Amino acid sequence: MPISIDKIPDSTKELLKWKYESRGFKVSFPQFLALYVYAYNKAEEYGFSDPETTVMELFDRIDPDLSYDELKSEIEAYLIPVSTPELEEMEFWKRRAEELEKELKKAVSPKVYEELKRELERVKKRLEEREREIEELKRYGVREEIKERTKEFEEIIKEYPTDELVASWYALETKPPELSEEEWLARREAIRRELERRKVPKSPITGNFLEPVREWKGIRVPAEMRFWYDPVERRFYRDGRPVTPETIEKAILTLLKPIKVERPLPPVFRAPPKPPAFRQPGYRKSYYEEPPNYKQVDRHIELIVGMIMVETGKHPREMTEEEIADILAKLEPSYPRQVYYFRWFIQNFPNWRELV
Repeated sequence: MPISIDKIPDSTKELLKWKYESRGFKVSFPQFLALYVYAYNKAEEYGFSDPETTVMELFDRIDPDLSYDELKSEIEAYLIPVSTPELEEMEFWKRRAEELEKELKKAVSPKVYEELKRELERVKKRLEEREREIEELKRYGVREEIKERTKEFEEIIKEYPTDELVASWYALETKPPELSEEEWLARREAIRRELERRKVPKSPITGNFLEPVREWKGIRVPAEMRFWYDPVERRFYRDGRPVTPETIEKAILTLLKPIKVERPLPPVFRAPPKPPAFRQPGYRKSYYEEPPNYKQVDRHIELIVGMIMVETGKHPREMTEEEIADILAKLEPSYPRQVYYFRWFIQNFPNWRELV
């Protein structure tokens, strides 16, 4: 059904505004909306199954520096990637069907009526065949070998993980030099259909496919959490609504198993008493001495490094001395022995950042 500017939904206008500003079109925004209406109605007229998606992808390819009339000509050229004979034949059968329908209404004899009806059915069948052929040409181009390669490509991408398939979608936003225009568009269309079949959500702002969040700060994110990321917006989504990184962090921490409390060590193996919190790590002479039970140092250091990454999101080697002192003071009430060994480690090994 043809549309006009006043019938464009607000969400679509917002997306068009974003495309208009991000690509820097030279025409005014009202002219840009008029181009969208023109392209949408033309795509619907030429039989595209999803005119809105077709036009949005078209606006990603056309040159933003062209004038209004030049953009209309380029849109027309993109929307009819088929040869003229096929279109002319389809128009012929369409006109013939309209003529037969008019004659059918004026027929007075039952015999003439039946003949016209059979002729009309035959013409409509030919018209449907031509429409299917043109739709195939629009999807796959004019060469049969491209159609065969695209079918093989469709079978291959069914084995792709969703995150790799979304990455391929973004990688094919620009045409690779080794692909022709027809094959590039055919592959884009195949990936789009596969992503829609898997029900991959789109961003409500940009309309881009969202990438599934598989890993968060070194921790695998289960698929049932349904966290998604828009690399263009740089925003996270869940169930169609934007979420903050803190929400993901909180959800991940609920999945972590609690750290098992070790049995108390015998007195001879226990760590020395911890120093007062307000003193600097190098204040006590005992820090420069080898702590008891030296074999346990490695696992205690690994635990503290992991807790620092969970609390701050950064690796200790990327932090300053002041930041490390602050986070160790925060962890010390819960992990006194491990914090003590970690402080001993950074005091006795000047190259400790290369070792952790």
